[in-house]
Amino acid sequence: MTSEFLHHEACDSCGSSDGRAVFSDGHKWCFVCEKFTFPTGGVELLSITDSLIDSLPHRGNNNKKNDRVFTLPDDYTHTIPSEGLDWLLKYEIEFHEILKKRIGWSQTGVMVKGKMIGPLLVMPFFDANGVLHGWQGRNFSKTEPKPKYITHKAPDRFQMYYCIGAGTKSLVFVEDIISAMKVSRVVDCTPLLGNRISKPKLALFAQGWNTGVFWLDPDMQTKQLNLHRIAEMLFPNGAFMVSTLHDPKAYSTEEIRKTVDFS
Repeated sequence: MTSEFLHHEACDSCGSSDGRAVFSDGHKWCFVCEKFTFPTGGVELLSITDSLIDSLPHRGNNNKKNDRVFTLPDDYTHTIPSEGLDWLLKYEIEFHEILKKRIGWSQTGVMVKGKMIGPLLVMPFFDANGVLHGWQGRNFSKTEPKPKYITHKAPDRFQMYYCIGAGTKSLVFVEDIISAMKVSRVVDCTPLLGNRISKPKLALFAQGWNTGVFWLDPDMQTKQLNLHRIAEMLFPNGAFMVSTLHDPKAYSTEEIRKTVDFS
């Protein structure tokens, strides 16, 4: 289910008389002060995991990383050039979704192992209160194409805050953010930013959702099978695996709907 623009209204943050756009899923975006307001359903969904987050075990001093202050690249902007927009449009990401997730651009990029990697399509991770918990950048450099993705995130808290969807009983695990955005149009979804998740985190998710579904990239079937075996014992209604020729973001919303329909 996609969100559609409804109307403009006054913004109580900057005082604009008609600068805030209201969308059908309840989220709002002010084009004047760029303040984003989460949809009511999203806040309720996020609060489920937020209330359970402190039960995660920590190893050694790793819990200190959760208090790290994350900042976006210095030249981060909401203005995305054609190469970034073309990539998003190739996967049918809609304009309101770009605004909702505050996807932006960094022309300069960031330093990685002594090299400047950029430009980057920047995808931030905000919680329901608008606090930044990290970001991931898709590398568009023609001279330094690797790594393809650069990720800065709080190790335990990221996935808890990045569950997106409409409050379904099933939760789909995918590898990347764009796939999560597309799948979340149909069912709750969270990206692993790779192909791993610990058993304690899976157990935490199992307290908020009845069924776990794993839809990883085609070359990760062995990893997917291992995750499925663990989740099968944790989720009240067990777990499912989805195997397709391409990763989730390559499919249309209707194709995704048919793929994750286990009724």
